[in-house]
Amino acid sequence: DSTTFSESLTGWQNVSAPLDEIPLHLRGGVAIPLQNPAQNTVLSRANNFKLVFPLDAEEQAYGHLFYDDGESLGNIESGSYLFTNFKLQDQTISWKVENSKYEESRDLLVEEITVLGLGTPVTTVLVNGESHADFESAKGRLHIRDINQSIDQDFTVEFQ
Repeated sequence: DSTTFSESLTGWQNVSAPLDEIPLHLRGGVAIPLQNPAQNTVLSRANNFKLVFPLDAEEQAYGHLFYDDGESLGNIESGSYLFTNFKLQDQTISWKVENSKYEESRDLLVEEITVLGLGTPVTTVLVNGESHADFESAKGRLHIRDINQSIDQDFTVEFQ
């Protein structure tokens, strides 16, 4: 469930799907970036991001973000795009920028991170080596708010 992030069992399941809700299933080990919604895609592209890390059995997850203007042709050839790899491994989230030649991405931030499937509660969070107090850890989940890291710069988040 994309609002409560409730865990489901493996195998066939009957899922309630009212017309005003879209069931979203996340696979353990596959991290995803979410961009805050807006009235239309032009407005939503100016909104910041959240990262969701549903962990696999080894408590790891990996993801990518490709971001360009969404309209122009030839952005790959011209290099006018942002591409990042991000992962959670050994209680460390790494955001690594591979290409940062899309100027409009410079004002966008990763605001929040949610980690699902943790085996132990988290008591300490560090963002780029500095203590960060705005987080909650309960029931196998970690929710970190106000990270506010630029999507076009490398950063790390560590937790214990």
